[in-house]
Amino acid sequence: MRIAIISYEGPGDMWVGAVRLRGLIKELQLRGDDVLLITSEVNSRKSELIKGINHVIIESPPLLKMTSYAREFLGVKCSPSKARKIFAQSRINHLLGMIRSCYGDIEREIFIPDSRILWRNSASFYIRKLMRKFHPDVIVSIGNPVSHMVAYDIKTDIAKKVLWIAELQDPWPNHVCAPMNPITRHLAKRREMSIMALPDILVCATEGIAQLYPHPSKVVIPFGSELEPMDIPNMVEPFTIGYYGNLYKDRYLSASLFIFALAKLKQSDPGLGHKIKFRIFSRNFSKKIDDLISHLGLESNVIFENVIERNQVFMSMARNHILVSFQGDRYNYAVASKIYDYIMTGRPILSVTSPDSCEARFIERFTGTRAADNIETIANALITFLKMPASYSYRSSRPKATYYTQRVIACQFADLIYQASAMKER
Repeated sequence: MRIAIISYEGPGDMWVGAVRLRGLIKELQLRGDDVLLITSEVNSRKSELIKGINHVIIESPPLLKMTSYAREFLGVKCSPSKARKIFAQSRINHLLGMIRSCYGDIEREIFIPDSRILWRNSASFYIRKLMRKFHPDVIVSIGNPVSHMVAYDIKTDIAKKVLWIAELQDPWPNHVCAPMNPITRHLAKRREMSIMALPDILVCATEGIAQLYPHPSKVVIPFGSELEPMDIPNMVEPFTIGYYGNLYKDRYLSASLFIFALAKLKQSDPGLGHKIKFRIFSRNFSKKIDDLISHLGLESNVIFENVIERNQVFMSMARNHILVSFQGDRYNYAVASKIYDYIMTGRPILSVTSPDSCEARFIERFTGTRAADNIETIANALITFLKMPASYSYRSSRPKATYYTQRVIACQFADLIYQASAMKER
């Protein structure tokens, strides 16, 4: 079978959807399919491309590259140190921080749904030529909205009878953070709903995302983990708590609740509280969270760690007594991708989220997990987990974890493609 995969972001390991993309391509290769990956230079140029398939990299237009450079330039990063260190608050850094804080809002108000839409015209132009030579049986669009826009162009233009499967990792911005401009908001919603009504099948990463779309043919296939379930009890560091992920603004509330809970625990049980080390592995740094840590006197308990490479993350996770996830209120439909990795380690998991959220409902099927969204319940969950021997692992009591390995998930996705293709031919 000939399968064309359209993904604006490439197969590099710097974005969460790359796990899905790599897993699916490798599974289709094993089945002998002819796969053509059409992508941009984002996470492609600097990564090792998947062997054995054809890659077509369509460059981003100059204006989009400029916005990408601006985004990277304004992304002031945390100093690479094991200690809590931040850049001096010079006027220039303060100004950059102010610009960065509103950059995404400005971008969203001008572009629909964001600046990556500028890739659409050039990508659609080149892909039309490719499709006339490749003659795909199936088109799969993955991740970013512009990938689906390009697939929509191809489907409506030259591939009307070709099966189109669109994979949604997140809803488009009007469900999450709608533009303030009512005209932009209206156009964004119309564009999203008109485009996402056309795929033959929607693959949604969570049940919560599936509920946002009225499409008649929806299938939920979670992200999964590149890990296999593992047990490394001898390497666990007692009383350490690990957070792996970005500290976006939407996660400030959850992170703040957790830090207040740490302070409460330290005050109520000084013997236990002084032993706790909370390690934060994040690509971005929050001055607001740092100020809160200082205000509550937790400088000796919280460590902003160096960001580590993907191939070292799994071992690092397994060393923690507890693993924690911060889920923002706007993302109640989501399950953080790190949760799938957390499950494989066998470590206790605490998700700071509403008990009614999609993430809370997902983790409750596994032993050694807890969801909490207020200071009291967070502190109680921490005490329960920390008083257990650090070496204790839940790996053997999480047999369902094997269902969420990337190998199994990729097989599910590939099976869906085969089944849908067979039905369409009837």
